[in-house]
Amino acid sequence: MRNIYTLFGFLLLIAACSPKTTPSSSNYQEDLSVYRPDYVQLKAEQKANREKEEVRKQTTTSTTFPVTNDITTGVENQLAHFAEANAGSNATKYTIQVYSGTSREEANEIKERVYEDFPSGNPKVTYKQPTYRVRVGDFYNRVDAYLTYEKLRRSFRRAIVVPYKVQLGEKKTEGADY
Repeated sequence: MRNIYTLFGFLLLIAACSPKTTPSSSNYQEDLSVYRPDYVQLKAEQKANREKEEVRKQTTTSTTFPVTNDITTGVENQLAHFAEANAGSNATKYTIQVYSGTSREEANEIKERVYEDFPSGNPKVTYKQPTYRVRVGDFYNRVDAYLTYEKLRRSFRRAIVVPYKVQLGEKKTEGADY
């Protein structure tokens, strides 16, 4: 009995693994031409678009007009007006102080060291009794001052960023204290 079940199971397995065949009809037809692009029609549309673009380019004329008005005097007048309006106000500028002390020789030595390391910094020694100061740079915003400060801080541990006020409309004299 066991052999019959084994034989039956084996036949069932073979039947399950056999390829499935479906009846086919030889008169099946499917029309896929509706899904194919019509290249003749596409070429005709592209040609029509090119012709329209050429007509549009021909109808729009590019006319150039000579410049007859010079705005330089107007701009200069506006700048003069702004300078006059802001003449009494103050602006904040920034510099980096790398030395502050009473020794003139030490201030000059540090100025030379700064000039060797950062020649574009334009170091200056100023004196306001009884203190000598070595200051580097002249910055209009704090971000630029801090970028240079980070470079100077590596060589000069006591460096600080110093804000100072500048009166607008006046020229700063050389050697004046910050």
